[in-house]
Amino acid sequence: MAATSESGRAPASTATPPISFAKVLTPMPSVKAPVWVPEYWLSMKDGIPAIIFSPHVMLRSEQKMVHALILKFSTGRPSISDSKSYIDLHWGLTGKVIVGVIDSSHILLNLTSEADVLKTIVKEKKHIKEYWFRLFRWSSAFDPRKDSSITTVWVLFPKLPLNFYSNEMLAGVADRIGGRFLKADNPTLGLARPSTTRMCVELDLAKTITESIWIWSDKDFGFK
Repeated sequence: MAATSESGRAPASTATPPISFAKVLTPMPSVKAPVWVPEYWLSMKDGIPAIIFSPHVMLRSEQKMVHALILKFSTGRPSISDSKSYIDLHWGLTGKVIVGVIDSSHILLNLTSEADVLKTIVKEKKHIKEYWFRLFRWSSAFDPRKDSSITTVWVLFPKLPLNFYSNEMLAGVADRIGGRFLKADNPTLGLARPSTTRMCVELDLAKTITESIWIWSDKDFGFK
């Protein structure tokens, strides 16, 4: 005999209703990322309406440009199609390359990885076809009307101890001369030229460049 309630009715079923196959296949609604609203203030400067962004907003806005490079040509420049095809054919980059015109002297090169940035920025022969250029990282201070003081140079250090012939040790030396270490050449790393180390460094020429430094350790050993 089936169980009944005091009212004489059968108790309500508590079983979970079956889920249809169509419902299982229905994609879950996507959760949208919150919309970023930059902080800013309205102001006036020299009688002209102005907008002021906070420093952290500026830093966040620059993240999309972290792999951007500027090519500055001295005399003429190649077309975008020629630039793109030449870079794809000769530079050996692994990621996507976006090339855009800024003006008659500048091209923006937007890469997808720091590895491709380093491979590009340490190139010794900086040209596309017959057009030679200077190359530097983009920054928010970039102004195509002015020459950038940021450049890359290959620096020689004669007679360093042989235990300094590594990327890790040379990065410290580059930091002390006011530069940003990029890479050492293969003869340096392979000790094939033990008389001189050679490394590529990013320098700001607007700052004072150190011509010589002392190097020592806590073992009462040092040299200049």
